[in-house]
Amino acid sequence: MPCYKVTRLGCDFLANKFNGEKGIIFTAKYVKRFHEMEEAIKAKERATIPESPTPAAGKRKIPMTKWFFSNNWKCDAIMANFGWSRKYLYHKILVELSDLYNLRDVELAYKEFHGYRPEYKLDLLDFDERLANTATHYLNYLLVEEA
Repeated sequence: MPCYKVTRLGCDFLANKFNGEKGIIFTAKYVKRFHEMEEAIKAKERATIPESPTPAAGKRKIPMTKWFFSNNWKCDAIMANFGWSRKYLYHKILVELSDLYNLRDVELAYKEFHGYRPEYKLDLLDFDERLANTATHYLNYLLVEEA
């Protein structure tokens, strides 16, 4: 009995019954389109989640809470100037970041790298340097422009 190597696309094709010429044409189009959609989804997932998160990409790992220690005085000054609570300021920072970045993708990369989700959303600032820089620029803006 002959043995053939069949790809997943071919296996799907063979699994659908051959019911005349129209059945074969429909099955071929359906299976091919489904395969294309599956590949597009996989390509999108690979594009949004980097294979190696920022700290492992040849850069040193940023110690946790480094951003907070270096920017705590700015947060205190902004809270005093505007009468905001720390919770509200952190909310404003996260809203600003979510307008510019997909925080869910960064959180997934964080989980993939550390093996667990961040305890707080702002822990992502110590994980992704882009987020930390943007948050720092936002604090500087609030200190200088809005004061």
